[in-house]
Order: sequence, then C-alpha cells, then structure tokens
Amino acid sequence: MEIYKFILENGNLVIINSLDNSVIWQGKPNNSIVKQIVELPEMEMCIVLLDPDQRKGTFRNLIAMDTNGYILWKAELPDPLGGDVYLDVSLQDDFLVAHSWSGFKVIIDTKSGRILSKKFTK
Repeated sequence: MEIYKFILENGNLVIINSLDNSVIWQGKPNNSIVKQIVELPEMEMCIVLLDPDQRKGTFRNLIAMDTNGYILWKAELPDPLGGDVYLDVSLQDDFLVAHSWSGFKVIIDTKSGRILSKKFTK
C-alpha cells in the first residue's frame, strides 16, 4: 500500500497521508497554479508542471516535490535564454518526457531534474 497520495485539486497540489487520510500539505508551489502532476510514489515524490501561462519569459515550471511539500529540484530548460517553459510531461520507462514551448522534446532524470537528452521537433 502506498502511504502518500498526490492530488491535483483546483490548481492546487494536495499531499495526503493514505493511512489516516490527513492532509500533509496543500497549496500552489512557487505561488503558481498546478497544471499537471505525475506521481512517483515509490520515490515518495511527485513531478509538478506549473501553469506556463502565469509568467512571462523563462520560467522553470517543472519541479519535483517531496511528501512534505518541499521543492527537491527545478528541471533544466532546453532553451533557457529563449523564454522557454514546459507544456506537458509524462513518465516513460522511469524517465520524464516533456515538451517545451521552443519545440524541444526532452528526457529528464527523475532524481535530479537534469536533461539527459533533447531533440528539436518543430
């Protein structure tokens, strides 16, 4: 049985202890609306995609959070000088696959947020 649940609710991340259904943490990480989450319960963390439309310019909007609501890392951007942001993210074979506004498909390490590979797709 997984001890923690990560839930997206009205733009907030909610972290719940499954044993007693108590809320451990809830809110908007970095004061930003949450667009998507990817649970990684075996690592006791989740990946959070923050709404890219909230800020102008470069915005490191893909983050990892632990079960206490602390930010573990912010993912590197494939084009940090070009006003880049991530638009979507998914888990494939223990790696994150994300697409950026500037047209890159990237493979990201779940433990560090570092880009392992990137390919221009536009």
